[in-house]
Amino acid sequence: MTPAQLSRLADLPAFPATARGLIAVAGLAAAARLIREWPGLEFPVPLIPGGGNAEGARRWAQLVEVVGEAPAAQIVCHYGGGCLYIPSCKQAMAQWSRDFARHEYDRLTGDGYSHRAAIGEIALRVRIAGRTLERWLYQPDHAPQIMQGELF
Repeated sequence: MTPAQLSRLADLPAFPATARGLIAVAGLAAAARLIREWPGLEFPVPLIPGGGNAEGARRWAQLVEVVGEAPAAQIVCHYGGGCLYIPSCKQAMAQWSRDFARHEYDRLTGDGYSHRAAIGEIALRVRIAGRTLERWLYQPDHAPQIMQGELF
C-alpha cells in the first residue's frame, strides 16, 4: 500500500481506528509500509529502541527494516513493551472499490457508454465479476455489505 492509497482510505467510515493511531504515531509513509508488509500482524514491540535483550534486538531490527530507524523509534516510544496490531484495511479497500466503481459507472454512462459497456469496462479495471459490480451499483456510497443471513 502506498501513502497516497492509505490517505484516500482514511476518509472512509470503514477505515480502522488502529490505522489512524499508527499514522499519528509513525507517520503516513511508515504506516503504509507496515500495512503493506505486515497486514493483520500482531507485532510484539521491543521495550526500548535497539532492544533490551536478544529477542528485543531482533524485533527492533525487523521493525527498522520495514519502516526505518526514526519511525521505529517513535513506535517503540509509544507502544514499547506492548503488542502493535497492524490492520489490513481490507474493509476500507473494499469500500473504496465499491465507491470508485459507482462513480466510474456514472461517469462512463454520462459519456455515452451503455450499461453493458460500462460494466465491462469497470469490471476489467477493478477485476471483479460483472454481476458483483451490478450489485454494487444499487448500494449508496459507503454502504456496508449486508449478507442475507444477517437480516434475520
